[in-house]
Amino acid sequence: MRRFPPKPALALVLALAASGVAAGSLAAKAAPLKITAPARAFQGKVAVVSVNSASFACKLSVRYANGEKLTNMSPSTLQKAKVVWKWSVADFAAAGQAKLTAVCPGAKATKSVIVVGGLIPPRVEVVKKGFSARVKGANENVSYGLVLQNTSPNGNALDVQVLVNFVLPDNHLIGSASSRISIINAHSVYNLGGMLSFTGAPTIARLEVVVDAGGRARSAKVFSPGLDNVHLVPSPFEPSWLGSVEGDLINVHPSLTLSSSNLSCVVFDANGNVLGGGTGSGFFKLLPGTRSFFKIATGLDAIPFNQAATVSMSVIPQYETGA
Repeated sequence: MRRFPPKPALALVLALAASGVAAGSLAAKAAPLKITAPARAFQGKVAVVSVNSASFACKLSVRYANGEKLTNMSPSTLQKAKVVWKWSVADFAAAGQAKLTAVCPGAKATKSVIVVGGLIPPRVEVVKKGFSARVKGANENVSYGLVLQNTSPNGNALDVQVLVNFVLPDNHLIGSASSRISIINAHSVYNLGGMLSFTGAPTIARLEVVVDAGGRARSAKVFSPGLDNVHLVPSPFEPSWLGSVEGDLINVHPSLTLSSSNLSCVVFDANGNVLGGGTGSGFFKLLPGTRSFFKIATGLDAIPFNQAATVSMSVIPQYETGA
């Protein structure tokens, strides 16, 4: 005689079987999100990052060692049930441990990657500064000079903004002057000169300088124009005051025509102290290997000629095919 289990027992077995199938399905769906990435990423290179998800809604964020972030990067491709990012590591991304965070619908994962590189962000410091003042009639002209140095060995500073405040003995400001320097090359000095005029004869106690580099770039070979026969010339009308800085500008680029140049200079006394400085421009088109005369006269007439001993110059060239 065939025997059959009681109906309640059969229902229990079927229920357990069904719950097992459901549990298995949930386990499959709950597979943890995992980031696949190289152990090391390199400055200026592209690193490929992926997660085991087929959702283009996934987002990737990167937090560098210095706290800077890249956020909510969308995937670039879908490959075999994986979403893939091409992470462009910036030239000046902070070296050290970076944290990757991937967020997909209902899941999140993190992974640490070491960013490797030798590029050092540019930092512009004021090495020297000084000024000279001269009363002319109802006005006072102040010539100032700054020696700025980019301390990075391999990063150019771009779009450098310089603010010079003129400070009175009571620590109040009497005036401000601003300048923009398009580039200060890696491991180099820029000589910035300028002038400001005041009504009356205020007593300037010191200069207060603020420097801000707006951009940065990997250093590259630079053909800066050559300088020769640079010398100080007294004013033809007032020989006791400096009139100009003159000399020869030479295009040393092997193939490009020099279309123009921005010139800046700082004047020193015999002890190397800054007396002031000035600016000028050169607009002669120079073929490779040719030269032209230059003259800087703006900003110098407040400097006593008998104190001026040496001058340092900086040139930012513009070539016909670009900067």
